[in-house]
Amino acid sequence: MKTFENAIQFLFDNTGLIWDKTVEHIWLSLASLGVAMLIAIPVGVWLGHMHRGSFVAINVSNIGRALPSLAKVAGRGPRETIGQNPGHKWLDGRPPAGQDQNRCR
Repeated sequence: MKTFENAIQFLFDNTGLIWDKTVEHIWLSLASLGVAMLIAIPVGVWLGHMHRGSFVAINVSNIGRALPSLAKVAGRGPRETIGQNPGHKWLDGRPPAGQDQNRCR
């Protein structure tokens, strides 16, 4: 418990440092976002105007949408499917076929 108290004390003793680092973090995040926009927007406008690259853009965005679900299945699946209560509830909220509906709620 002493570590937690020390951390809280550090936060109250160094509020100026915390604010400086927060502003620095926000500035770095906005700068990287600005650079990404400077590169991506003109390329996207040009590719859209030329009617090129739609296949690649659509598939890259689909991969980006699928990765969080894949990580959830790969990372949490094996741990939650071992034992009496399998991890089917976190997939879609429905029990596997043949199981009692009320038992899994």
